[in-house]
Amino acid sequence: MTSLTGKRQNKGFLLMELMVGISVLSIGLLFAMDSLARAAVAIKISKDLFGAGLMLEENIYKVYNTDREEGVEEGVARIHGAVFTWSVDIKRIEEYSMDEAAFNIFSNQEKSRIELTAVTYFI
Repeated sequence: MTSLTGKRQNKGFLLMELMVGISVLSIGLLFAMDSLARAAVAIKISKDLFGAGLMLEENIYKVYNTDREEGVEEGVARIHGAVFTWSVDIKRIEEYSMDEAAFNIFSNQEKSRIELTAVTYFI
């Protein structure tokens, strides 16, 4: 339909405009979904690291508050669905009358490999 001035009125979107709009929208949504997926992985790794840190702290307090014997103690624990293997290696240092304790905590998960080590001395 033409107007009084002789120009044709635009009564909608062209197919090309629609395709460009959908493309821009889909690219934006892909970036948003990628960001959400990365955030979810970061949260999982953070929870696993926090759990490993708590386990390390628990093992240190356990060794500190009990009678220490020289040797290696190992175990497996599950925290927040993640499986961790831990070990405590206690060695007596006669020269200084103290014990050296090495704590190791690690997990071999697909996306996040966690390994924490701490060495401390007890009198």
